[in-house]
Amino acid sequence: MVFEAESDEDDVMDRPPRDPTRPLLLPRRILWAVSQGLIVLAVLAGIFVTAAHRGMPTGGLRAMVFISLVLTNMGLILVNRSFKSSLAHALLHPNRSLWVLIGGVSILLAVVAFWHPAIALFQFDRLSGTSLGVCAVAGFCSFVALEALKWTWFRVAQP
Repeated sequence: MVFEAESDEDDVMDRPPRDPTRPLLLPRRILWAVSQGLIVLAVLAGIFVTAAHRGMPTGGLRAMVFISLVLTNMGLILVNRSFKSSLAHALLHPNRSLWVLIGGVSILLAVVAFWHPAIALFQFDRLSGTSLGVCAVAGFCSFVALEALKWTWFRVAQP
């Protein structure tokens, strides 16, 4: 729904139509999607393995990986908003549905992280500020890495 609410890019009417013989799923796009998944998996696995190695209880591991997963998914939404415009333009370009989604997910994530009945429902442990900071840094770093990869991936050769 968020992507459907996106306005068209500025050059949409200047581009020629897609060749009907060309496949809809290009190998380059499939590889891009797989790369995104592998990067997020590596970030989440790194959090899990590091926290487990440091002796974090299961509920804390579950909470850290879940919160990091939600944050990286929000980053994936932002990364995949536009492949032509700059990051600043993509972030500042109005899309009410996007900001409602991000606001709603942020509120629900705060409920899951801080409200005792939700913590008990998900069998999480309450996380320290440091652990929450690790989750936020993981989400931000995966967003920056994917944005940099996207910039090089789609600037080198257009799919």
